[in-house]
Amino acid sequence: MRLSVLAGMMTGSKNIFNGSAKGVSKRGFTLIEILLVTSLLSVIGISFYHALEKGLTIYKRGSQSFIDEDVAIALDKIAQDVRNTFSYSKIPFTGKERRLTIPTVVQMPVDAKIKSAHGQLARQIGSVEYFFENDALYRRQANYSQALKKKFGPARILIKGVKEVGFYYHVGNENTAEQRNIELVPSILVVEITVQEGKNQRSISRAVNIPVSRSEG
Repeated sequence: MRLSVLAGMMTGSKNIFNGSAKGVSKRGFTLIEILLVTSLLSVIGISFYHALEKGLTIYKRGSQSFIDEDVAIALDKIAQDVRNTFSYSKIPFTGKERRLTIPTVVQMPVDAKIKSAHGQLARQIGSVEYFFENDALYRRQANYSQALKKKFGPARILIKGVKEVGFYYHVGNENTAEQRNIELVPSILVVEITVQEGKNQRSISRAVNIPVSRSEG
């Protein structure tokens, strides 16, 4: 009798223990645990967002500095060619809003027939043309013979990824009316390059004085 009661008590205790274990193993996350995980994920998300935003800001600043550098190099090259221009009826100065063709001093390869000068460049009278097309500013040049025939060598990109390039001309001084088409050497050439920065546009311009125009007057 006592043995059967004891056995029954042991069996009941075993069932209670198993039931408790199953209850523990099957329970879900508590509200506190869910809140802790949510808070942790929020902190990680905010930190990642700030890091990404900072990285994009640094990238934009770097891209802007590269664009400014490219624009400065392009303006320097244009100014150099324009300051070396001259008045010559066989190679006319032709200025338009998006295209500039001028007689100037160019560096061209020395005649291939001269073996000792292979690969060397020589300064000579010729022509240079700048033109804006497909978001890029191009430059091409011609030696004297090519310039007389109005032919040019291959064009190369001087700067790309710009919104607009404009050439504007003043005859006399900067107070005179601006012209966008001209067939004589002006006193001042204004070059304006517009770049796109996100939703905003920014223009960088330079005025170049042309000495030959003053000497002609």
